[in-house]
Amino acid sequence: MGITVELISRLRSMTGAGMMDCKKALTESNGDIDEAIQILRKKGLKVAASRCENSTNEGRVICIANNDKHYGIIFSVNCETDFVADSDVFVSFCESLENLLSSECVETIDDLNNSKINSLTVNEYMVDLMGKVGEKIILSNYCAIHDDYFTKYIHNGNKLGVLLATSDLQDCDKFVANNICMQIAAMKPLGLRRDMISPDIINKEREVAEEQTKAAPNQDIANKMINGRLEKFYKEVVLLEQPFIKDDKISVEKYLKNYPKINLHDFKRVSI
Repeated sequence: MGITVELISRLRSMTGAGMMDCKKALTESNGDIDEAIQILRKKGLKVAASRCENSTNEGRVICIANNDKHYGIIFSVNCETDFVADSDVFVSFCESLENLLSSECVETIDDLNNSKINSLTVNEYMVDLMGKVGEKIILSNYCAIHDDYFTKYIHNGNKLGVLLATSDLQDCDKFVANNICMQIAAMKPLGLRRDMISPDIINKEREVAEEQTKAAPNQDIANKMINGRLEKFYKEVVLLEQPFIKDDKISVEKYLKNYPKINLHDFKRVSI
């Protein structure tokens, strides 16, 4: 069977693969469209296998805030280079994920991999995409939260995103919530309050402080120095205790006292 331009274009419209890849697949399959699709898919699997150890330090952050159904989702789609991250096929894949998750709360990354976009699962879609772009692609940092209301913030370039869970907000309070999102994006807090910081992180910080105070003349002074270092640490990593980015003379907690109707519940920050 002759490999016509019409046949190549048809396969390309079905798979999104490049013209030369489509021509090669159709030549190998003697013009059989279904077999050519499988050949292209196998190419994606080969790319995934050959690049499994490669670093995926580029990509895009996706953030969903469905306030009608009271859920928010944030995660990253990672690839190897910024060239692929900015490509039309990669951006289109991310937009397809956004459309899927805007109408359906998918609880885990495994559930997302098994969800369908058109006739393919997300995992199959990624395999096909790896065949097209020649890079490893993964989903990471996946988090789905159920709460009253969500504010999302995506920084320029889609490399950083914040999802903030709060009580329901009035229109006038949404500006304040956005300020808090920018605070989280810029200052990288680890938790909303002290009790939301992992005990392992606190214990490691205490161990460092204890090591640094071994030369103290007595234990009382050492304890004061340790507590002082921990207090400084809390002011750096606890959101409510951080200096507010738009007025560092006050804390975030003090800033929020001017807006008593806003009740922060939780946040997630994801960056590439």
